[in-house]
Amino acid sequence: MVFTKLFMFFTLFAYSIIVSQSFMYIIALKNVQTSMQAGPFIELRKLLDAGFRANFKNAIYVALLCNLSAAHVLANAGKIVV
Repeated sequence: MVFTKLFMFFTLFAYSIIVSQSFMYIIALKNVQTSMQAGPFIELRKLLDAGFRANFKNAIYVALLCNLSAAHVLANAGKIVV
């Protein structure tokens, strides 16, 4: 039971890091993006996505690991069928 709560906590924590990055992206760049032409806009998106993927790679892997671990623990506890 304690392990399940820990896995859920770490999963939610990792996802909160990922989601906060997305909200910052939406809020901070909305006005800039709407005033850009197509070419510079696409280039900006590519550069930002590459930067975010590099910075948040560990958070994404931790979230994946926590989800898989939680599913394994819950399946072995008989609460869900995998």
